[in-house]
Amino acid sequence: MWTKIYLIFFAVAFLTMGVLTYLSYAQLQSIGFAPSIIAGNFLSYAGTYWTVFWIFSLALLILANVVLWLNRRAWALWLTLLFFSIFVLLRTWWLNEVYVNYTKQNNLTAETLFGFGILGVLLCIIAAVGIFFNQFLVLRMRDRIHSVDKTAIAEINEPEIAEINEEKQAIEDKA
Repeated sequence: MWTKIYLIFFAVAFLTMGVLTYLSYAQLQSIGFAPSIIAGNFLSYAGTYWTVFWIFSLALLILANVVLWLNRRAWALWLTLLFFSIFVLLRTWWLNEVYVNYTKQNNLTAETLFGFGILGVLLCIIAAVGIFFNQFLVLRMRDRIHSVDKTAIAEINEPEIAEINEEKQAIEDKA
């Protein structure tokens, strides 16, 4: 059930972020307004983009941890990382480049976004390391909480083991 919830939420998040990416790009392609208004609208979409992106990323991470906890499978965590990486790189490399080119073409003064792409790559690398350690910690906590004490298992099985050993000894004695 949690797997289906995760997949549905992932599809909604992916489509929503895809629409926001398209709207941001389409805003810079519009011709009906003054260039300064278009650039301002793009920056408005950029703020919405980051807010929605962080909310979806955090919610997907929480749902992925639930799936990992219940199934001991980490595919949802890595799919969340893929979502995170795709939209960070789209925003930091592609959309920023389109914005900078638009401001240069229309002689607008804009804040320089030099190094923002490198920052996006570093953010993706940090997220990958975080996902790896998150997976490790969740699995360790799950094993500690759901594991049975090994000494208790040995005490429970001692009479059965003694019985099996006696039967083996009896068979060897007959042979």
